[in-house]
Amino acid sequence: MKKRFVTICMISVLAIVLVTGMTVFFRSDVSANNESVIQYEQVEIKSGDSLWSIAKEHYKEPCGDIRDYVDQIRKCNNLKSDEITEGYYLCIPVYTNDF
Repeated sequence: MKKRFVTICMISVLAIVLVTGMTVFFRSDVSANNESVIQYEQVEIKSGDSLWSIAKEHYKEPCGDIRDYVDQIRKCNNLKSDEITEGYYLCIPVYTNDF
C-alpha cells in the first residue's frame, strides 16, 4: 500500500513538471518569434478625429504599413469610406505580445 502511494505521488510530480515545462517552452517559443496577438479595443470618435488620426494614435510596427492598418480598421467596422461620426465607436485592432 505504501509503495503504491509513493508511485502515485512520483507520477503526479512528474506530470506537473512535464506540464510546467511544456508551458514555459511554448510560451517562450512564441515570444522568441515576436508573434503578436490581435486584441480589439473600442474607441469613441471625438470632435476633430479622423480615421487616419485614430489609426496613427494606435499604430504599432506589427500592423504593417499605416495604410494597411487603416484598411483593417475599415474592415472591422464595415466602413466603405474614411468618413466617421463624432459620438460613435470604432473597433480598433491592437497588436500585443502580452498573453
